[in-house]
Amino acid sequence: MQRLGEDPEHVAAIQMRAGRLFLDADDAAAATPLLEAAHALCVERIPQQWPRGECAALLAECRIAARQWQSAVALAEEGVGLLRGSAAPPERLARAEACLAAANARQDLDR
Repeated sequence: MQRLGEDPEHVAAIQMRAGRLFLDADDAAAATPLLEAAHALCVERIPQQWPRGECAALLAECRIAARQWQSAVALAEEGVGLLRGSAAPPERLARAEACLAAANARQDLDR
């Protein structure tokens, strides 16, 4: 996916932005491969920074749509943990916290 001379962090940012747009349009299937690729880049290149947290939370939304509760909870927890106390915009943390609450609620319903 990376072309010669492209910065991996920039590629991840573009993938995240596109994934977020697909999620906002209720198309988790289209968002999933973009966010999986972005998350892998973030884990490798910027492991302790808030973009990884945002990406994890967005990927958790995809896992909720796929009814993969354990994965959704783990990703949402990762996202919230990295976003709390960071320089991330407050709406990013709010979305991640809402995702975590939804993932926990859905997981509890399936038990």
